[in-house]
Amino acid sequence: MPRHGLFVTAEIPANKCLPQRGGVDAMHERFQTASVIALVAAVLGCSDDDRPPIREASEHLILRVPSDLDVCGGTFSTMENEVIRIRELFGAVPGAVDYAWMPWTHYAAEDFPCMTIADGCAYGLKVYDRSIANTHELVHAARAAMPAAFEEGLATLLDAPARRVQPLAPRDELLDALTGSWPLDGSLYNRAAHFVSFLIAAEGMDTLIEFNHRMRNIEYVQIAPFAQWSGAFEDVYGATLQEIWLAYADYPDCPAVQYHRPLTACAALAEQAPEATLVAAFGEPGPDASFLRSSSCEQEDIVGGEPVRWSTHVVELDIFAAGAIATSVTLIGEAVPGTRAILTNCGDCWSGSAAAVSTNTPIAFESLESGPHALILIQAIDEVGPVGIEIK
Repeated sequence: MPRHGLFVTAEIPANKCLPQRGGVDAMHERFQTASVIALVAAVLGCSDDDRPPIREASEHLILRVPSDLDVCGGTFSTMENEVIRIRELFGAVPGAVDYAWMPWTHYAAEDFPCMTIADGCAYGLKVYDRSIANTHELVHAARAAMPAAFEEGLATLLDAPARRVQPLAPRDELLDALTGSWPLDGSLYNRAAHFVSFLIAAEGMDTLIEFNHRMRNIEYVQIAPFAQWSGAFEDVYGATLQEIWLAYADYPDCPAVQYHRPLTACAALAEQAPEATLVAAFGEPGPDASFLRSSSCEQEDIVGGEPVRWSTHVVELDIFAAGAIATSVTLIGEAVPGTRAILTNCGDCWSGSAAAVSTNTPIAFESLESGPHALILIQAIDEVGPVGIEIK
């Protein structure tokens, strides 16, 4: 997809599926010419009756699920807690997030009210997603927006890295996007997340939150021109974007698993005691080198729905030669295609300690550090065998 080209502004007529909003929440988006006609055609035929029925609801979250599909026992509570955490950090917007799970098995492209290239989208409080419990779209829906590069960067940062993570785009391409306007090319999402990671590492989360608050009074902020928000950025950060960008040059590139901060996993890391201590040793792994768990979708701490489920744990790493040599992390148990594990201390490219393993790459070699780490175990929905990791 080209970064530059002809764009049009699409005013979506009133319909029940996409809310008509005013001010910051207005339904006013810019789309590439090739996509806008398909999107308008899709949303014009959409109504409340076209969405899945409500499975569960609270004051914070409405979850819609096709009637013949099951969700795991901890799905609703985890999604609701993510909405609450986002709003506690960034400030609440009124109303419950209305999340519709619309998988490909049940909704064809013409029945899905997002651009044809997207697997999920958020319009105000409404989320439409091909997968269940997508943190990325919850981050958009649960709070007021920022300019596109910051908005997509934050949403990507707070989600777990995907199985196939796109490479980091060249830095100058993100600078073009920062000084341009929405839409942000999808190939830049992880570069934008990397830049937001730098802002948090260098200036703190509270500074980013203050910048987000300052954006509330800008209409259509995701497509606002640079001149409309650059002054607020300078006031909050005490430097121009160009000066911050020069400092960003000293922030190294690193794997996505090292700088992503999965919202639920990082909250668990801050709030929960470790379930186990994993002790690494030279040569053969010792008796305390592995973490292996069995789970089923019915359990209250398991999240997901067809095709995958996942669980979050906190483990303490005891690395004998921390940072001096590479530590191997091996996927163990009854792993099947799609099984993977993410291990992270929720750091950044300066302080991160993390590893990711899967059935495609069952062993990773990382310079891990001692200390608490969040562990996300992901496996197929219908697999019941134990999975875990081993370190040495």
